Amino acid sequence: MKKEVNIIFVIGFSLFAMFFGAGNLIFPTYLGYTSGSYWLIAFILYMAADGLLAMISLYCVFSSGGITEFVKPLGKYLGTIVLVCISLCIGPLVAIPRTGAITYNLGVANFGFNSLIITTAVFFTITYFICIKSEKIVDFIGKYLTPALLIFLIIMIITGIIYPVGKIQPGEDLQKVMYESFLNGFQTLDGLGAGLFNAVIVNALVFYKIRKEREKKVILSSSIIAFICLSIVYGGLCFLGASSKLNVEGAKNGTVILLNFTNALFGRTGILMLSVIVILACLTTSVALTGGVSEYFAEIMPKIPYKIWVMIVCFASFIFSCLGVDAIIKLAVPLLFTLYPPIIILILTSILRNKIPCNKAIKYSAILSIIIGFITVLNDSLGIFGFIKLLPLSSLSFGYLIPAIIVFVIVAIFENNSKNNSKNNIEATKA
Repeated sequence: MKKEVNIIFVIGFSLFAMFFGAGNLIFPTYLGYTSGSYWLIAFILYMAADGLLAMISLYCVFSSGGITEFVKPLGKYLGTIVLVCISLCIGPLVAIPRTGAITYNLGVANFGFNSLIITTAVFFTITYFICIKSEKIVDFIGKYLTPALLIFLIIMIITGIIYPVGKIQPGEDLQKVMYESFLNGFQTLDGLGAGLFNAVIVNALVFYKIRKEREKKVILSSSIIAFICLSIVYGGLCFLGASSKLNVEGAKNGTVILLNFTNALFGRTGILMLSVIVILACLTTSVALTGGVSEYFAEIMPKIPYKIWVMIVCFASFIFSCLGVDAIIKLAVPLLFTLYPPIIILILTSILRNKIPCNKAIKYSAILSIIIGFITVLNDSLGIFGFIKLLPLSSLSFGYLIPAIIVFVIVAIFENNSKNNSKNNIEATKA
């Protein structure tokens, strides 16, 4: 039993390391900054959209037998399209370019080098060679970097609580804070990427020789450990961001805020320490995501070898990283509104799929959620579908939820009745 407890903590800390990339530093920081005295409410909702959703998604995918089985109710083509879009989102469109841009903003720029293009070109060249040459470098960096970053952040958070960098200002608009909390939580992409970590978790269970009947309990317990670690760090960053309102004016993302309170607490030396850790942590994240996404694309399109996919992903990531952090964040929003709804529907219905016939109900409700999400994106961009704001929970970015649930219930009833009628006809024929 003692051995299993140790394994639970090891897997839990590994999950924390996988979910906590350097890019995750900026979202809770900025959220606290914009929320003011509402920072605690903002943090709780942020964790619901980030850490909690990620852990539930991971557990549901594992229980389903893998990511392919998890999206199976969507049908072969729609399921594949959703998985490809998720891979692009956590890959060369958003998450990987973000590591390059943050390497510049939170890392290289603090040493006086002022070229985003050259920085990201070098960054993704290094990513390419590590991905095709040596996994040991990644293991070495990951093994020591995550603890170093975590220890630095905990020291910073404790110092910031004991010696606040400023006074927390009153919050202005609670409803806006709630909306921004969910949006920033989704921006981390942890909820989308969690299912793709399933293979890593399965390998860990095999390596530690966990019995089949104990696997779900180990995963659940490890997820709780990871969630607690994420909560401690995100809660602290949210508080530090909230206390920085008077020190930073007009911040558009968390980078300048993070640098400001790091400087206030530890001075120039602290900023340089943070910069080095962030650069290496971004590199670790970039390599891990590039390798994972390239392997997935090589699997579904085997005619193009893995090394070529690594080159394609690195080049595309370089192009998008040159847009800068603010542009990448804006690019992510329409993708989030379109991709998160079907994943959330799949999570909410995962318990029912093995108990009642509801695959069609899941498919149609997920399709509706995608349509509503897409219309929401168009309305935000063009303002031509104002009716979408009339949907319940639309002010919190969940306008698709109630309509999707209604469709699910209606279709599930017909699906269940159809199965019962078929069963009765077979029994009548036999009689």
